Amino acid sequence: METKEFNQILREKNKKYRDVFGYIPCITDYSCTRDEYLSALDNAVAEKKELDKILPKYSDDFDGNVEI
Repeated sequence: METKEFNQILREKNKKYRDVFGYIPCITDYSCTRDEYLSALDNAVAEKKELDKILPKYSDDFDGNVEI
């Protein structure tokens, strides 16, 4: 998905989220893809659950190293 397309879709979803929760969340606060974020916004509004109940928060503690 191109950035322009993402921003257009996001703008409409943010308006709905703000109407329900009173603020607009920021994608950089969450550890997810753009598609996951857009889907989570829809779910949050439909279920009246804030995003932090649906998506994992981004952690500054993560150093990029993953053990396999």
